Amino acid sequence: MNPYLIAVGNALIPGLGYLILRKRQIFGTLVFIGTVAWYAMTFLDPAAAPPFSTTVLGNMLEVIAVIATTIAFGYDAYALAKEQN
Repeated sequence: MNPYLIAVGNALIPGLGYLILRKRQIFGTLVFIGTVAWYAMTFLDPAAAPPFSTTVLGNMLEVIAVIATTIAFGYDAYALAKEQN
């Protein structure tokens, strides 16, 4: 796989590079879900001024994005620490 294409894909849709490479799949999936939720909220509720949405759907997507991203970074730090031990 071309590292540059993976980097561009992951830059455009965070988490995608991890999923393509099948590395850190839990982290990548959670970051991907969070990113898709943010993109969906912005597309479905364009009046939303982050971090606040104006619709129930936008609020739900915002919560999903924040929770998934928070868990992803926590899990990744845990996995890295476990790898070092």
